[in-house]
Amino acid sequence: MATRSIVFLTLCLLPFSYGQYDVYLPDLAAKLGATIFAEFIYNSSLGQPLSSPGPMTMFAPNNSAFSKLSPAVIKLLDTNTTEIVNVILYHVLNEELRIDNNTENDMLVGTLAGPSIRINVYPVYKNRKFTHNVTTVCGKVVVSPDNEADNGILHVLDGVLFPPPGTIMTAVRKCPELSILTKGLIDIGLNDMLEGDGPLTIFAPTNAAFNKLPADLLQKLLSNTTAMKEVLTYHICVGTHFTQGFLANQFSDRLQTLSTGYVTVNVTETYAMVNNIKITYPDINASNGVVHGMDTVLLPHKRQYGT
Repeated sequence: MATRSIVFLTLCLLPFSYGQYDVYLPDLAAKLGATIFAEFIYNSSLGQPLSSPGPMTMFAPNNSAFSKLSPAVIKLLDTNTTEIVNVILYHVLNEELRIDNNTENDMLVGTLAGPSIRINVYPVYKNRKFTHNVTTVCGKVVVSPDNEADNGILHVLDGVLFPPPGTIMTAVRKCPELSILTKGLIDIGLNDMLEGDGPLTIFAPTNAAFNKLPADLLQKLLSNTTAMKEVLTYHICVGTHFTQGFLANQFSDRLQTLSTGYVTVNVTETYAMVNNIKITYPDINASNGVVHGMDTVLLPHKRQYGT
């Protein structure tokens, strides 16, 4: 898909001259502090195609966004042309999209890489009064919206976007450390829901999380689908709740789960928590929502489970 997008852009490239802004999207990204992203664009030979007449929309991660990535990921982007091209094109839309009061929450928009990005709008309250909206793209905050270039609009992000591995269920299946969760979801019949359109949020306990449970409780969950269903539905919420949205849940810090209960969510300056349990692997982007990896199983009615 990425290769076809490059060919399409190249074939459609026409002679052009600067317009009223005297800048095209790749150069505007550099001017606005996304110099690493701009360098990746030019090193991957996408500078000219992404300077074509457009209109396009570019989501440009700032330099601090790349500093959050692991050295292994940076090395992959530096050395794997196919990978970096796919990542760059996942940041570009073949249309003009502004961030304004008409931006819808949980909106999906197709990218030049193929998979869609998900835009969320979270209202922020202070002292129970609305102050402003925070807009995210696949969970990354738009820190500078609606910057205009001659061939489109550029939004600066505080994080790098990576195409999703597929649906929530696909993401769970692909992770060996989530094999107990995967089997549990299939056994209780939730796999079809997690393969659907969503949007959904799942707090996904790892195998280590299940193995931390008392042996008798773990055995009960593994052998009793009713008990497993009660626990696993307590880990799933309707809607896409990235960590940026946790503190913006109206006047409450609670999220309704698929079971009869709520989970309590909050964030510190460095991490997010659910029921006072740290989210170990937050904001894993999926095509139909988001996955948060947990190293502890959430139990809906603690007294019932003997904890």
